[in-house]
Amino acid sequence: MKTVKSMDERVLNWLHANQGKTFASPRDAIFGTKTQVFKISSVHNDRVYIKFGNNRYEALPLVFSMFDRVLDDLTINKGKAVRLGAKVEPPYDNESLEAVIWKQPYPVFNVPYKASPHVCDILCLAGLIKYVRAVNPKSGRKVQAAKLIEQCRA
Repeated sequence: MKTVKSMDERVLNWLHANQGKTFASPRDAIFGTKTQVFKISSVHNDRVYIKFGNNRYEALPLVFSMFDRVLDDLTINKGKAVRLGAKVEPPYDNESLEAVIWKQPYPVFNVPYKASPHVCDILCLAGLIKYVRAVNPKSGRKVQAAKLIEQCRA
């Protein structure tokens, strides 16, 4: 029987405390991007449901294991910045958080979708990670990355 790892308690508590609230992405202020606001519409079973902007429909779910995979990878990387690598579909950049989220077995049964920015926005708002820039080794460009906040390590 397959056991499901439960979500980090700090994240789960933050999600429950902020259910129904609307947030701007921290990436807007840090990287100068323009993203849609999002609302944490519900948290149940092993999923977080969000809505973007004024959309009345929920976006694809963020599965608890996505958060765990990101936190585990950032912990393994011992304070180093890890690129978000946000892409809608594979192939994902190696050593990116999007690749970590979508490793086999997939956290959901349908095809992958872009998840790392949304997972990281929630982790940043919950105070577990911070956004930084990192160099993409393929392009040499500085890109969006995340880093675990040292005092938040479990």
